[in-house]
Amino acid sequence: MTCIVGIVEDGVIYIGGERGISSEDLILSSPVSKVAVRNDWIYGYAGTIGIGQLMDVINLPRAEGADFKTIKTKIVPALQVAIENYSRDHSDHDTQWLIGANHRLYEVSSADWGVIEVDYTSIGGGSGYALGSLYTSFMHRDAYSPETRIQLALHSAITLSPMCQGPVDIFSL
Repeated sequence: MTCIVGIVEDGVIYIGGERGISSEDLILSSPVSKVAVRNDWIYGYAGTIGIGQLMDVINLPRAEGADFKTIKTKIVPALQVAIENYSRDHSDHDTQWLIGANHRLYEVSSADWGVIEVDYTSIGGGSGYALGSLYTSFMHRDAYSPETRIQLALHSAITLSPMCQGPVDIFSL
């Protein structure tokens, strides 16, 4: 699994992720980030690697004016088609994404294709540790930059979860 953290502050979207790739008895560091900026979109994924990477290849709509409806009617169907075209085992594609555009951040899950807008959140196996850190730093956000809050949250997950490992990548849009 992994840990991806997202924050929206002052109209800027920040997403950070660690690079752990884990199974039941193994953890390695990926040479490739699970967080990216493409066109006017920012995103990160946790879960099945091949399914998560489909965000890198689907056709993204224009980000200008993007909202819940754009994610639900354009991004979700594109991911569903890509999974159908590229996944060998359609039953095992449990993946989550944080997807941001137009000063907004959304959490998307392939489990039920739910989409929710968030101001800050975390996904993946280390999410519980990261969310605790995010909550605490939210209470003191005047003292911490969004990048620092993400670093703290990800390092909490890396330190406490056997499913998370550095290095850490943070991007903003």
